[in-house]
This record gives sequence, C-alpha cells and structure tokens, in this order.
Amino acid sequence: MNIRCSVTIVSLALSFVMAWSVTKVRFNPFVGSIALTHAIVLSDSNLCKRSIPDELLTAKVFAESFSQMLAKCIHLIIESESVEQLSIRVPHEWRNDIAKNPENHSGRVVYRFDYMFNAQPEGLWAIALPNVGQNIAVFLNGDLLGWGGSFEVPIARNSSNPQLFTISNGQFKSGANAIDILAVSYPPDHGFLGNVYIAPLEMLLPAHQRYTFFKQTVTGVIAVVLLISALLMLALWWRRPDESEYSWLALVILCWFIFALDQYIIKVPIGQANWDGMILMCRGVMCIAGVLAVHRFLNVQEKYHQIEQWVLITGGILALVILLVSWFSPTPLYKNIWSGLSVIGGGYIFSMILLETLKRNDNLSYLLGLSGGGVLTLALYDLLVIYQLRPLYEGFYFHYSAPIFLTALSAVMMQRFIVSLNETERSTAKLLQLNRELENRIDERGRFIAKSYETIFELRRKQALVKERARIMRDMHDGIGVYLNSILYQLKADKLDRHYLKESARCALDDLRLMIDSLGSVSGNVSAMLGMFRTRVSSTLEACNITLEWRVDELPELPNFGPEKSLNLLRLLQETVTNCIKHSNANVLSLSAYVQIDQNSLLYVVVELQDNGKGFLTDAPSKGNGLLNMSHRAKKINADMSIVSNERGTRVTIRLPVHED
Repeated sequence: MNIRCSVTIVSLALSFVMAWSVTKVRFNPFVGSIALTHAIVLSDSNLCKRSIPDELLTAKVFAESFSQMLAKCIHLIIESESVEQLSIRVPHEWRNDIAKNPENHSGRVVYRFDYMFNAQPEGLWAIALPNVGQNIAVFLNGDLLGWGGSFEVPIARNSSNPQLFTISNGQFKSGANAIDILAVSYPPDHGFLGNVYIAPLEMLLPAHQRYTFFKQTVTGVIAVVLLISALLMLALWWRRPDESEYSWLALVILCWFIFALDQYIIKVPIGQANWDGMILMCRGVMCIAGVLAVHRFLNVQEKYHQIEQWVLITGGILALVILLVSWFSPTPLYKNIWSGLSVIGGGYIFSMILLETLKRNDNLSYLLGLSGGGVLTLALYDLLVIYQLRPLYEGFYFHYSAPIFLTALSAVMMQRFIVSLNETERSTAKLLQLNRELENRIDERGRFIAKSYETIFELRRKQALVKERARIMRDMHDGIGVYLNSILYQLKADKLDRHYLKESARCALDDLRLMIDSLGSVSGNVSAMLGMFRTRVSSTLEACNITLEWRVDELPELPNFGPEKSLNLLRLLQETVTNCIKHSNANVLSLSAYVQIDQNSLLYVVVELQDNGKGFLTDAPSKGNGLLNMSHRAKKINADMSIVSNERGTRVTIRLPVHED
C-alpha cells in the first residue's frame, strides 16, 4: 500500500508537470522580430458606434464605407480633447482599469504605437497580434491593414484566434510610423491586448501558423472528439439504460465540449451575456453530473445517497440563481464563487476515484483518477486567471485537459469491453457445453424412446397376434366348433341322419371358407369381398335353381375394417343366402351394392340382397335365433340392417358407414 501511495504521488506530480507545460505554449517568432512594448492607450467615451453592421461590407450604396467608419472612430478618439491618454506597456489588460472606474469604460480602446525606421524597410512585412481580447482593427499611418471579423454585436471574439496582417512594400516609411489598433470588447472586462510584433512576413508566419494550430486547430479537434464521445456515451446509455453512469458521463463530456467550443468559435450565436451565462452554468452542471457519474461508476451511489441529494438540490438552485444574476447583473463576484465551487467539486470527483480504486486495486480506474491531476491542474490555472492571479492574455487551458481524461476513460472502457467480451466468450463456451450436453441427453432420450417404441410396437404386435388368435379360436368355436360338435353328437346316436350330417359338414366347410376369406388382404375392400362371396355361393345357388343377379358399383374402401368385421359381414351375407335357399322358395336372388349420401352429407356403402320368394311375417315370433344373430352381427360391424318382407319377396339392406365417428 505504501508503494502504491508513492506511485500515486509521483504520477500526480508528473501529471501536474505535463499539464502545466501546456500553459507555457507561447507565440515564439524568430529572433530579430520587433516587439512593440510601449503604447499610448485612449479609451472611447461613446464617440464611436457600439455596433457596425456587417452588411456595409457587401452594400453597393452607403453613406460611409466600413473602413471609413473604422478610420473615423480612431480619428475621433485620438483627436478628442476629452479622452485621457495613458502610457502603458503591452501586454495590457482592461479589467484592472475597469475595477478602478467601471462606469467610464465603453469597451472600445485605441492603442497607438510609434516606431522609428532609420531607412524605409524593403519587402513584405507583417504585424502579428497572437493574443487579443475580442476584436481589433489595425491601421498603419492611417491606412487600414485589416480587422479580426464582425464588429456587429455580438462582435467577433479572437481571444483564441491569433491575428496576422501583412504590410505591403512601401507602407512603412523612413522615420516615424504610427500603428493604431482599435480594440473592442463586450463586456469590457474581457478586453486585453497581448504582445505585438512587426517583422518581415517570413519571420512571423511560421510562428503564427504553429500558434494558430495550437489555439484553433487543436481546440477544434478536441471539440469534435468531445462531441463524438458524448454521443457514444449517450448511445451506450440508450443500449444499456440500467447503467446510468453513461448518461451522466455524457453530460460531463457535453459540457466539456461547450468549453472547447467557447474557445473555438469566433462569433457566438446568442448574445455575449447569455453565452457567458451558459458557460458559467456548464461549469456547475459538469461538476454535478461528474459527482453522479463517478458514484455510479464506482457503484457507491447508495453509500453517498445523501451527498447526491445535497449536490443536486444545492447545485441546481445555485446554478439557476447565478445564471439569472449573470444575465442581469454581470458582476465578477458570482463568476468567481461559482468557478471556485466547480473546481472544488472536480477535486472531490478525482479524489473519490483515487481513494476507491486504491482500496479495490483497480489499475485502470486508478489511471482515470490519476488523469485528474492534469485536469485539475488546468482547471486551477483557469481559476487563477479568473481570480486575476494569472494574466488574461495567456488564455484559458481547461479544454486541453480533455485528451488526458478521454485517454484514461478510453482505457477504462476498453477494459470493460474486454471483460464483457471475456464474460461473453465464457458464457458462450458454457452455453455450447450445455448445448452439447443437452444434445447428448436428447440423443440418449431419443434412443431410449426409439427402443421403448420398438418394445411397445413389439408388445402391440404380440397383443394383436394374441388377440387375432383368440378371435380365430372364438370364431372357430362359435362357427366350425358348433357344426363339428353337432356331427360328433350325431355319430354317437344309434340312428345316423345322413342328410343332417351332410348339411352340418357343408355348413362347417362354408364357415371355414368364410374365415379364410376374412383373413385375406381384401379387408376393407367391399367390392373384392363381395366378389369372393359371389364365387363361394354361385355354385350353391345354381344347384338350388336360383339365379344370382349381380349389380355392384365401384365402392370406396372402408377404413379400419379388419378381418373380424369382414368375417361378420360375410356371415351376415351367408345367413341371408341360407335363409333364401331354405325358406323363400325363390328362383331369383339379387345382390346389389352402391354408395349413398344421407341428408347430413355422410357417406355409406349399402349392400342389398333381395329375392322373389314367398316372404314372411317380420312381426311373427321366430322359431330360431337366425334373425337375432344377424342383428347382433350388424351391430358388431357398426352397420344399420333392415329387413323388409312381403308376398313379393324379402329384402335385406345393410348400410356401412365409410367414415366412422
């Protein structure tokens, strides 16, 4: 732990040194460049217009041109007897003068530099103003060299936009040369004039390009990176709404982006007072959002719940009050208080990260805490500028700390991504293993089910075989067995009835044939079944002088019409033919089969047997069990049977459903 503390101290010191070195970046022209250090300053007492419209630059008709208005303003200030002339050294800040006499500063000042050349300089020269408060216009010997942008309120801001104006050959003259710089700043306490250099263009241009790259290009890149980072954090929060630290972190980075934008843009889109109020409010919002983000990042929000409530309530009220006060009464005191509180909040944020990560031994989050050394260094530097402990013309540098923070944050986010990726890979590997185990179990269960199915199939086959055997035995017992027992009984009698023995044997043989027909492959095919039946009974009917009339249509197969039902149907038909031969005295027997559809659209196969015999009384008591057995067999095959008999003959109708319910 002592080693870790030592490393922390050394790392913070290095972070401080690296950040402080950023504040030492200056405009460094080649040796031999002429620095103008002494000037006379003249403050405008409302002699010039506060705002010069930009449309004068493009207007075709005007009373005074843009350059004429600027020249007139400088002339009025210089020639006015009421304007006090002060001798000053450059760099020069206005806020010290404003503090002494705040009511008499209009925000417009003319700096006059006099420089003597012993001989007229040759070639192309330039004048460089690397640090100016807001906007300037430069005149050399009464001729306009250039200006820094719009003079229409809100005017152009060039505090982070170094200015360089070329001086044509011959514009400098031998002897005294007057360089007049009109500096304008609203509000006035933002005004200053930094170092002023004159030299041949080739001596100033490289330094100007380097300094412009640092002040403008780098700042613009930082602003773009911050905006992209804020959008990425918002995207992460949108994808993972439960991790609210991303939303607060996005707000922190968005405020940082606004600070960078403040140093980058030249003309603000809203009034300068409103813009300054927004920047001031962003300092507090950034601090509040940072506290909430770090608590959630370290997962200590429950522990510091009361602190969060205090920060939200107090910070929100102060932000609103200071914003309103800054708009209506732009007093530096409020800005100083709020900026100081914001820096204190930043110190709390990074010290919290360091302390918590030291406890947890989290190296990358510890790196994020160490980045706070650089961030706080530049924040403290800007605070010193606000408190007038550092010169205003050196500029603000807090936005340059963003790369330090973003680098550490990127490392932490990368670590989180790698940890999540590793967890995902482990989870995927575990899921694959579980999937393989599940597949093995499914395969094993499938094999077990298949084996069980085979066992069940074999058992069902055996049961069906046993059932079929039992049926055949029952049919043989009820059919052939009865006839054989009758024959055996007759053989035991003293007197043989050969006719009875012959009839019983014939019936036994017919029943055996019916059983054989029912066991064939025609079960369910009524047409084929009737065809075999016709073959069996044709010779018998012919021997009895009975003509068989055959009218069978094409019939559908009957599903689930197995051997047992086939045998019952054949016995039913056989019983009908037998009754016709024995009792009807008919000489014609008609067998017809056709398809019938009832009123419910149900399909039936109808088999009719009709003779032309003497008929019988269907209501008369029956001497035997023939009709009763026929009704019983019809019920067993789920058929409707009807018998109609009169003096013209007997008709037996059997109606079989094609599709059983």
